[in-house]
Amino acid sequence: MKSFIIVATVLGFLSAGRPVTAESGPDAKGMLDQCMLSPGPHLECKAYVRGLMAGILAGQTSADHRLCFPDDLTADQATTVINVYIYSHAESWKLNGEAVALMALLKRFPCEK
Repeated sequence: MKSFIIVATVLGFLSAGRPVTAESGPDAKGMLDQCMLSPGPHLECKAYVRGLMAGILAGQTSADHRLCFPDDLTADQATTVINVYIYSHAESWKLNGEAVALMALLKRFPCEK
């Protein structure tokens, strides 16, 4: 129940003041600017990454389980993985930030086959 409340709060926070569409959210460069290059504790970024991770886990079935997060993975660590990936893949900067974040996590945390 606690996880549901956190995810609902994060989704509400992220969508406040703008319509939610398939294209909502920043491009990858915008995420990098906001989550790594700007000063501050980047709390919005950590909340976004927590929500993204929760959504991924909730949406996976045993048949398509492609992402396996370590049990001790923190939002800070996942945010760093995403930021480093975006920073080192400039060709992705104009793409949807959520899609690029997902790609970063898939590259870093694939399930063992």
